[in-house]
Amino acid sequence: MDVAFPRNPTGAFTGTLLFACLLAPALLGIAPSPEAMQRERADALFARTNASRAEHGVKQLVRCPELDRAAERFAGELAAMNVFSHLGTGRSTLAARLAGAHVRFTAAGENLAIAFDAATAHEQLLASRTHRENLLDATYSRVGIGAIALDDKRTIYVEEFAD
Repeated sequence: MDVAFPRNPTGAFTGTLLFACLLAPALLGIAPSPEAMQRERADALFARTNASRAEHGVKQLVRCPELDRAAERFAGELAAMNVFSHLGTGRSTLAARLAGAHVRFTAAGENLAIAFDAATAHEQLLASRTHRENLLDATYSRVGIGAIALDDKRTIYVEEFAD
C-alpha cells in the first residue's frame, strides 16, 4: 500500500518532514541533551513552586538569570563533590555564593532536594517545615533553580530565593 504525502511549497514531502522532526528521534533512541533535560526539570519545579504560592495567596516568583546560574553552579558543585549540604566548597554559604554571582539581596533562602523528578522534589520540599517556609515566603520575589542529574534515577534540585 502506497501512502501519498502532500508536498509543501518547497516541494518536500510533508510526511517526510514530520517523520524527521517528530518521530525519528524517538524511534532512533535520540535523547535530548543533558542541558535541555536540566532546563526542563528546573522549569517543572519552577511551575510547581509558583502553583503552590498561588494556592496560598502568595505573589508569584520571577526567574532571575543570576540566581539560575548560582543554583545551577551549586547543584553541579554538590553533584561533583557527592555531598548534600547547604555548605559548598570551602564551606561557602548561600550569602557568599550569591554575592559571588553578583546577586543583590537583603533576604535570601535556599532549598535542596534529591528526587527522581520535579514533582517528587516539590512534595519533599513542602513536607519540610523550613523548606516550605522558604517556598511560601512572601518576602521573596525572585528565584533561581538548578537541576543536575546525579545518575539516571536521581536529580539534585537547588532553589535560590531572593527579595
